[in-house]
Parts: sequence; C-alpha cells; structure tokens
Amino acid sequence: MQTAHALPPAQPSIFHQLSAEEILSQMSLEEKAGQLFISFFWGKTLSDDTKQFLHRSKLGNVIYFAWSNGLENPEQIAALSKEVQDTIVKATKIPPIISTDQEGGIVQRLQNGFTRFPGNMALGATNDPMLAYETGKVLAKELTSVGINFNLAPVVDVQIHNLHPWYMGIRTYGTNPSHVIHFAKEQIRGMTEKGLLYVLKHAPGLGGVAVNPHLALPTCDKSLEQLESCEFAPFRHFLDAPAMMTAHVIFSALDPKTPASLSYEVTTNLIRKAWGYEGVIMTDSLSMNAVLQDTSTFERAVESVKQAAIKAIQAGADCIILGRLEWAAFSPTEKQDEEVIEKAIQGIVENVQNGVLSEERINDSVLRLIKMKQKLSQNTSISSFTPNDKLSAEIAQKSLTLLSSPSLLSAIGTGFKAKKICVIAPKDIENTMREMLKERAITADTLFFEQTSLQDPSVREKIKISAAQSELTLFFSYNATNFSLQKTLMKELARETSPQRLLFVGLRNPYDLLGEELHLTHNTFLTYSPTKYSLESVFKALEEETIPSGKIPFSITE
Repeated sequence: MQTAHALPPAQPSIFHQLSAEEILSQMSLEEKAGQLFISFFWGKTLSDDTKQFLHRSKLGNVIYFAWSNGLENPEQIAALSKEVQDTIVKATKIPPIISTDQEGGIVQRLQNGFTRFPGNMALGATNDPMLAYETGKVLAKELTSVGINFNLAPVVDVQIHNLHPWYMGIRTYGTNPSHVIHFAKEQIRGMTEKGLLYVLKHAPGLGGVAVNPHLALPTCDKSLEQLESCEFAPFRHFLDAPAMMTAHVIFSALDPKTPASLSYEVTTNLIRKAWGYEGVIMTDSLSMNAVLQDTSTFERAVESVKQAAIKAIQAGADCIILGRLEWAAFSPTEKQDEEVIEKAIQGIVENVQNGVLSEERINDSVLRLIKMKQKLSQNTSISSFTPNDKLSAEIAQKSLTLLSSPSLLSAIGTGFKAKKICVIAPKDIENTMREMLKERAITADTLFFEQTSLQDPSVREKIKISAAQSELTLFFSYNATNFSLQKTLMKELARETSPQRLLFVGLRNPYDLLGEELHLTHNTFLTYSPTKYSLESVFKALEEETIPSGKIPFSITE
C-alpha cells in the first residue's frame, strides 16, 4: 500500500466561510494578478529560493510536470503538495489550484505508483462507458490522495477521422460527437463523485487540425455549420463544467486572424455569450509557439509572453496556463523560468495601472476563480491507495481491436508460444516490452528501432532478415504515418512475408495501418496505447487464440 502525507488544513476554513465578493474586496491588485496564472516551478521539494519566488510573485496556482518536479512516487508528491499549499496560502491567503495533466495513455504525468491507463481512444474502443466512469473514480482517488485538486482533463475534442497526420489522435474518445459525449460524461461523473475538479480540453475543438500548436499556429477552415455539428458539440453539452481550456487554433469562420485562446470573438462572443458558459475559461499554455510572436532571445520571449497574456485577458480568459519556453530558440535557465512567470504577472498589473486593462475586468475573472476554488477538494486526511492494475488491464483487453479479417487471424494457427517469434518495436517501449515478455515467459528475438536509426540501410536489412528467419513476426508501429522510413519498412515486410507469419500492431495512430491498407492483406491489431497492459493484451489474445473484442471508434469507410 502506498502511504501519503496529510495536507495542511487550508487556512481556508476562513476562505470557505467568506463570500467570494468579500475575499475579492480584501485583495491587492498584485494578488489578483497572481490568481490569474497556473504555472510551474522547479523542485521535488520547495527550496527557500522557490518559496521566496512564490511569495514574491503571488503566483496563485501550480502545475506539476515530471521534468520540473520529479513526480517520483505518491509520497514525494504528497509531501510537495503539502509544502505548496502551506507556502501559497501563507503568501496569498487563498488555497492554490494544484494541477497536472492526467488524461491517461500518452499524457499522464504521474506514473510510478499510479494506475497507468491506456487512454481515451482505448476507452472509446471498449464501447463500455462504465469503464470511463471507473477510470474517473480512480483518477480522482489517486490525485486527491497526493494533494492534487484539479485534473487538466478530459480531452473532449472530436478527432476528425480522415485528417492526416493526426495531432490529437488517441487522446480523444473517437470521431463521433455523441460517442465522445457519452464517454466524457461517465469519466467526469467518476471524477466529480470523488471530489476532483476538471477542465474540458480544448474549446472550441482541437480535433480538426493536423498542426501541433506547440510548434506552429494551426488553422481550421470548416464552416460554422460544420463546427456546430461536430467540434462544438461536446463543449456545448457540458456547460456545467467548472472550467474550459481554449485552443491555440484559428477558426476562420469565427476569427480569421487570431487563435481562439486570444480571440474575443471566440472566448467571449462564442463561449461566454452564445453558449452561455459561466465557468472559468483558461487558456492552453501560453509558452507554445502558436501564440508567441518572437522567441529568438530571452528578452523577446518574455515580451511575447506578456503580450499574449494581455491579449488572453482582453479576449475574456479568466486563467492563463504558462509552461516552459521549451520550443524557444534558446534554453532558459531555471532562474529565467521564474523571471518569465513573474514578468507575466507584473505585466497584468502594469497594464491595469496604465489603463490597457480595467481592474473591473480582472475582478470578474478572479471572482470566478475564487468561486471555483471554494469547490476544490479540502481533503486534509489523506488515505493510501494501490494502483488499480486490474482496471487498466481490463480496459486494455477490451479495447484491443482486430482490423483485419478473423480468417486471416486464424491463419496464424495454434501453439503461439512454441513458435520462433520475432518482436520489432520502437526503442521508446523497449523496457516495457522486455518486462512484459519476461513476466509472460515468452522467448522472442527482439529488435528495437529509433526513427533515425531506420535511415541506415543495414538496420532495415537486419530487421527484414530476422523476420524472414522467424515463424511469426510482430511489428509494433508507432506514428509510422509521420515517419516515412518506418512506413516503408512496414510495406516491405508485408510484401515479403505471408499473412500467417506477420502481425502488425498499431500502438498510436490507426492510420499507420489503415493508410496503407495493411489490414486488407495482413493481420492487424490496434491497442491505441503503448502501456504495459496494452502490449500484454496482444500476447494474451494470441496465446488464448481469441478474437479481440474492441471496436475502432470510427468507421473505416467514413
């Protein structure tokens, strides 16, 4: 059993007794500005320097990342949350939002000692919304048990099926708005029953773009009618959500010049007025290149962040997430990271003082944030928990999808473990794969590749020779759609290897297999996830000679 530390009583017995208006009336402009931000800090524990930074900046809310906070195990995270609560309450007299991205699948910041879920598209493929409900309960139990009171999830974007390459992909529940709504509803019910607040990502919809906003600004050219019937639908369904996160995407039908996160037309006229949404609107991280004018130098990056924050507030955002400038042309130091955050907060103060922003506008947002914070978990007696591996394994097994014909699968024959097996997989999952093969007592010739290593003809030739010498080859693809050499290798193996001797397994983008129509000629599985139990589900199906029951959450013929 994991043991977690208790959080401090949030001085906030007073905070919860007063009205939001009373609390607001006692705040300085600097304190109000600090409440508008959720940002990161460095350290597995709070150093004296970091405590001084939090006091000085009046930063009101934090987000955890493994690269900045270690996130080594529940004990370390719980102790950190206790320090964060103590320090921020002392500095601001208001309890902080303590958040992280725990979506499941490829986006789950808490791993060691926590349940590793396959993710949203895997849930969608089970066609069992109750598994989403159970997932939500486990997420809430685990996060609140280490002092995290706000989950930056779920993703309710509708993935546009025939878009290449996918950006959101397996982070979504699927391509049908009603399917997305059904699963999101149950996961949200599970989280809220256990006292965890959440945010809907990424309004008004990020599933219809192929460009990664971390790197550049995407544009969606769909008509308003098309958006209403698809991308907008899940967000409009959940107007009682405590928070919505806006996307860094230009929607030409709404505002052809400005990304939604900085657009008054989208943030205020659409979400706040047309939809009637009354909760907290927060931006996606303003450290992304999609919303920054110039990150060529530290000074220019700081100014770009300040301007983006001002534009977001002017657009109607209540809260600004600010991550690290990891896509800038330079590598910031830890001290520079703190400086970016402080100057962004100071920029709000200065622009109220010089009349660019009104304090009334700031007050509106701080009031919404206070009201939401008064609903945050006040868990001060933290219980231990054990990762729910059984639930994760059930989701993985029920989501495993056979794309090809069952008759092709039967061609593999019986006696899986007796065959001479070759496993070809990306280097990223080597440790997980080796651990899983050892646990299941499977002997296999294993070859792990990096995308760049496939540029070497001798590496590709070694893989093909190993496949030719095996009775059954399992090729695990990972974003082959984005890497031409991996895709070419898969097509060459398909040409040179008979169906009974080759099985393709898509770990992420289904179009690794669908795009080349490999499912028409060879056995093809989809796991939608590279997690341990998703890998194990493949071998279990082969050993037990069962037909996978998962259903791809969109029509191949759409």
